[in-house]
Amino acid sequence: MRALHGLAWLTRRQGDFTGAKTLFGDSLALWREAGETAGIAAALYGLGTATIELDEFAPAQALFEESLALARTLGDPAALVQGLGGLADVALERGEYARAETLLREVLARCLARQAALDVAFALQELGVVCLRQGVLAPAAAQFEESMQRYRALGAKHGAAVVLRLQAQVAYRIGALERADALLDESLTLYRAAGLTWRIAPALATRADVARAGRRVACGRAVSRESRAPPSDAVATRLNPDAGRAGESGPPGEPAGRRHPTVGRGAGAARGAGRWPIDQPEYERDLIALRAALGDEAFVAAWACGSGVPLEQAFDELERERRP
Repeated sequence: MRALHGLAWLTRRQGDFTGAKTLFGDSLALWREAGETAGIAAALYGLGTATIELDEFAPAQALFEESLALARTLGDPAALVQGLGGLADVALERGEYARAETLLREVLARCLARQAALDVAFALQELGVVCLRQGVLAPAAAQFEESMQRYRALGAKHGAAVVLRLQAQVAYRIGALERADALLDESLTLYRAAGLTWRIAPALATRADVARAGRRVACGRAVSRESRAPPSDAVATRLNPDAGRAGESGPPGEPAGRRHPTVGRGAGAARGAGRWPIDQPEYERDLIALRAALGDEAFVAAWACGSGVPLEQAFDELERERRP
């Protein structure tokens, strides 16, 4: 059972979330059959982490809640922190930022009390993400810097790679494009060295944003193609990747009930993550420009069926629209 559980985590680390979900489910069934509460809690948490990556937020929340309840019964502080962290992740992905921050601050306090150094670094990282997504950039930068210092002190290269990309997003949003490029270079180097191909695509998508912001359109197109190269890392931006999915308003002049990523935010679109508040102005600007470039009829047709628009095509269309 432990070997199966370890294989599930390895599969998840490789970015195969569907496969990991199956393996965690099998592990959970075996732990339940054996009546091992600690094993059940661990499998529930692992299953939750795979499920949330597949954007199944309600099932993931239920799994984390059950795992947390068992952790409380066991009095296991590490498992308790995991359950709280899982619920914070669900809240973050749903855009429930106040709840995510409350949960993460509890996680941070518990980790500091336990002197769990790696978990402290991660909690600080996620608190920075809460700030970043809301556009509160100075606190986000401070959280990321403290998290980075802790990761580097621990030699945690994977964590450092994640924070480098997050720091690049802050730099990009304040117009420090050269710094953003340098941070992304270091992040990509660490990801590639670790063989974390599923992490590479989001970093490349951020680089495409940076390139476009610097008017390096040809570079942006090339980067966007690279970010889609592995089949598992496809990040083609879709006008409406969730056609028929309720919960978010559509573009100007269209009915509610449509979820949209920002054009150029390909990795987030592929993952199905909701639009961040900080991205709303850029989203509205790009969507209007893309609609003008495509024409109303083509835009509405693409919107209705959820047809894809590759990033390099979006670059071309937006550049033509914005050219003096």
